[in-house]
This record gives sequence, structure tokens and C-alpha cells, in this order.
Amino acid sequence: MFHDNFLFHDGSRARKLFIILGCKDDRVLVAKTTSQNTNKSATPGCHSDDRFHNFYIEAGTGFNKDTWICLHEFYEFSSSELSQLSSDHSIHRICNMTQQVLEELTDCAKISDDISPDQITIIE
Repeated sequence: MFHDNFLFHDGSRARKLFIILGCKDDRVLVAKTTSQNTNKSATPGCHSDDRFHNFYIEAGTGFNKDTWICLHEFYEFSSSELSQLSSDHSIHRICNMTQQVLEELTDCAKISDDISPDQITIIE
């Protein structure tokens, strides 16, 4: 999903691509992305040993740029909040991932040092 005015944990805002990792009840867990390759592995898949835990997806496999999904910071939305943002055209879908990539991504997220046990239940 692409968000026109994503609110970061530090209070800043920017246009940002984020990935929905899972939904449970009214909670939606997401992770932001980056196309910046600073100190990140460039082989597809999970990279828990990088300085910042991430999951790499090559350009052309759903994304138009090489993309790292940042798994050292997680964000939560309510499903009603996402519905409202969609209605307001503040977010919109960019692409869909294959089920296999999504499963690999969520498995990678679950081993992050920065995900809480409560957040893991959202993506199981």
C-alpha cells in the first residue's frame, strides 16, 4: 500500500510504501519499506543478520525498484482507519505479493527482535 502521509514513530510524516503483514480482529500490522541499499543484503529473502532486520524483494517481482521491507519497526492500524484512508484516497494498493513470498515474509517478521508476542498473533 502506498500512503500519501505516513506517520512515523518519531512524529514525522512522508509519502511511504508499506506492506500489510496481517490482520486480526480490528488490528492490522504493517511494515514500512525502503529502496535504499545502505548496509543491507541484496539477495532475495530474509536477512536477520543485517544491521536492521529486513526482507529483500528484487525489482520486477511485484515492485518496480529493489525493495527492502523493514522488520525492525512495526506499525499498527485499525481496519476501520485503513478503510477510511482508502476512502479518502490517502492510501492505495500498489501490488500484490504471491502467497509464497508473503509466507516467507511473515516467517521472517516473526523472528525479528523488535516484534512483540502480541504483534506475532496478528500475523499468524
